[in-house]
Amino acid sequence: MLYVPTPTRYDLKWRMFGIPIRVHPMFWLLAALLGWNNEMPKLTILVWIPCVLVSVIVHELGHALTARRFGGGQPQIVLHFMGLATSGALAQSRERIIHILAGPGAGLIVAAIIAPLFFLQPINNFWVIACIHTMFMVNLVWSLVNLVPILPLDGGQLAEELIARKRPAGSLYRAARLSIICAIIAAVICLVCAIVFRSGSWFFGVLMAGLLIFYNVQMRRYGSMIEREKLDTPRQSWEKDPDWWR
Repeated sequence: MLYVPTPTRYDLKWRMFGIPIRVHPMFWLLAALLGWNNEMPKLTILVWIPCVLVSVIVHELGHALTARRFGGGQPQIVLHFMGLATSGALAQSRERIIHILAGPGAGLIVAAIIAPLFFLQPINNFWVIACIHTMFMVNLVWSLVNLVPILPLDGGQLAEELIARKRPAGSLYRAARLSIICAIIAAVICLVCAIVFRSGSWFFGVLMAGLLIFYNVQMRRYGSMIEREKLDTPRQSWEKDPDWWR
């Protein structure tokens, strides 16, 4: 399960649209690792990290603002491994689906706004071009990757919600099983690309896919345990015998 990391003295905190935002130190480390590329000038990392910060906040604001709109209580945004927007549970399936899609949707809107600048490049300045390129690619790629049906990504949560609509019992177990299959496929694709292109970024993708496989193996066990507990729960008289009232 996703968790909110313990606050540290090094956290960066502020509020935006009335929503508290906290950036854990691990976020900066992961952002730097993702942006490190031996083929690019080293100083481009100074563009990459702020662009990733803005892009992830936009994504999480999509979730948080939607949750607040649907009565999910006071949301908060915590950036650690990548990002997490927490809120109260939403009552209706339609609201939960919109809430799930709001994050990737916000990123795709930003990518669409930046797209003309990305393709036309009207400004001949290295730093401006680097910023435009990074903002476009991060928002586009991160939004699309998030829609892959792998828990805990948004696509995995959407798959679980759609499965629960048709067959609520065992929805987490089935969503985790689908996630494992998709994560294995993603790991194979990343490994092949890493070998063909000899790029460390693809090897990082293999590592991430491996972590997602491990996570979903645990989720599948957890989902199976939940269903077993439901079966073992003592039933009421009317559940065991429809003629109990006679």
